[in-house]
Amino acid sequence: MACGGPPRLEDDEGAPTPKDSNADKLSLPYATGTKVRIKLYAGGGAASSDWSLVSDQPSVFAIDKLSKSDDTHIGADCSALSPGQATLRMLDAGGSERHSA
Repeated sequence: MACGGPPRLEDDEGAPTPKDSNADKLSLPYATGTKVRIKLYAGGGAASSDWSLVSDQPSVFAIDKLSKSDDTHIGADCSALSPGQATLRMLDAGGSERHSA
């Protein structure tokens, strides 16, 4: 799943595989207090080792730690802190948004 397609996100919560293999695989919504690991895939064969993930509402959903494990994906340890909605933004090495969810 790490190669090809557009950038996408996948969590470790066991979300069903979407019919569209290019879609995000996120188990939404996350209950308050949930700790979740999200993988960022750059897609299109691009290296993602210098990419980042940011939350537009860190008081609702926080990115606790990024783990740059290899060129195919980055892991993000995250926490659902309070009720509400947050948008996650994948940023490339230059700081440009490449995907959001």
